[in-house]
Amino acid sequence: MLRIDKFLSNIGRGTRQEIAVMCKKGLIKCNNQIIKNSSSKINWGDVISMQIDDEVREVEAKEFVSIMLYKPKGYVCSDVEDGGHPSYNELLQDCPYWLTLHVAGRLDFDTTGMVIATNDGDFNHRIISPKHKLVKSYLVSCEKEVTADMIAQLEQWVTLDDGYETLPAVVIIPQFGRDGKTDIAKKNIKNFIELQITEGKFHQVKRMLLAVENRVTHLHRKSIGERTLEGLAEGEWRYI
Repeated sequence: MLRIDKFLSNIGRGTRQEIAVMCKKGLIKCNNQIIKNSSSKINWGDVISMQIDDEVREVEAKEFVSIMLYKPKGYVCSDVEDGGHPSYNELLQDCPYWLTLHVAGRLDFDTTGMVIATNDGDFNHRIISPKHKLVKSYLVSCEKEVTADMIAQLEQWVTLDDGYETLPAVVIIPQFGRDGKTDIAKKNIKNFIELQITEGKFHQVKRMLLAVENRVTHLHRKSIGERTLEGLAEGEWRYI
């Protein structure tokens, strides 16, 4: 159980003092019952409604929330603007829980694709920890042709610039025209691979290609585990 003023303030619906005033005015309901005392307790699954001017806003009280976002290029995966680039959470303003969410595995501002954000610490750990061997799949556009030798190195291991030796990756030659979830150009097909890894080091995919003397020119995260972006357009999100 949780105090209603704490729950509403946590999700950005006002300060505790503002919530207390609204309760005294009879503007807040729990399961259609008016709540007069802001210290009243609620249960997960209760539906809280707030009357603001002539609009009634409802939210179901959830302990844990996770969402999937199709991140466009130009957004950063930090909770605030960074380097002149807007935060990914500007795309989540219609999610009542956006203030409580944090990214599980960041993408660079110029990388597109799947971002998972959650307030569930255990779920976050299952996504980012390599011991869970959750596969992250990337479509990679490279500066130069990806040779058989480069693929062999990536599928064995490569040494990153800090001396870290990666776990074996899986390299797939993409079948263009079937994905529809990337703006990677459909030319120079030998410069494209799908790379599947179970780790999430800082800039790992870009550093892996540098380790085999190539360079990433565009990167798109296609999937995390069995979850894909199917049904989402760029900038859209959904609960998971």
